[in-house]
Amino acid sequence: MSTAANPTYAPGPANSRTTSMNANHTHADYSNGHHHHNDAGVKKGKQKKATDPSEASKLIAAKISQLELDAAGREGSRGRDWFVLPILDTPSLSTICILHQTPTAVRIVHSNCAAAKKREREEKDVARTDLGKSNSLREKLEKLCRELQKENNRLKGENKTLQDNEKKSREEWDQKFEEMLWQFQDYQDKKDHPQTVVVNPEIDELFERERKAAEQEINRAKQLNQQLNIYVEKFKQVEDTLNNSNDLFLTFRKEMEEMSKKTKRLEKENNGFDSKA
Repeated sequence: MSTAANPTYAPGPANSRTTSMNANHTHADYSNGHHHHNDAGVKKGKQKKATDPSEASKLIAAKISQLELDAAGREGSRGRDWFVLPILDTPSLSTICILHQTPTAVRIVHSNCAAAKKREREEKDVARTDLGKSNSLREKLEKLCRELQKENNRLKGENKTLQDNEKKSREEWDQKFEEMLWQFQDYQDKKDHPQTVVVNPEIDELFERERKAAEQEINRAKQLNQQLNIYVEKFKQVEDTLNNSNDLFLTFRKEMEEMSKKTKRLEKENNGFDSKA
């Protein structure tokens, strides 16, 4: 306001202002270059002006208007329109009260606006800090999700390769077992129904070797099945971890959207405070 812009201006008591103004208008006019003292005329003039409140109010309003016009040249017409116009139609006592109360009210308004802007800046700083932390956490979660997805794809590929190899090995061994069973069946038939032809003892050795080989392959197949089960369990664990990470990422994205809305609202309110100030 105008009074805040002109700190040297402090409204004084009404009596001193009125006395000063009356003192400037109590001298009689000069005639022929000489000053004639007329005590009776001066006393009548003082009594007339002291008893005329409307003229005193006009003089005070004119002086105030002049001071406000001088201050408005430095601050602008906004404070002048707000401060001077209501005083022109106000009695002298109300004018003096307004002169005393206006600087305090202006200081209170400025103090409230400054406090509100400070709180707004603090809230924006906190929101910015939270947003930075949220962005950092989001980047870490996205990186973790990418790594988990990559690990999941790798495990899927390994699992598929193991399944294909196991299927192929099972088919091969099924074929070998079937051939061996036919050989054993032939051997058993020959033993049950001996012929004049002497059985070659090498067949017994071959049978024993094939039996041992079959047992080894069976044990190997069991080990492969156990290893496959272990990989399947690991794959399930990774898949569960990935699902949990996706849920956490969705929750984080929702919080980020809420934080973004809050930041936009705070910026809008801050712009409103700036425009009011």
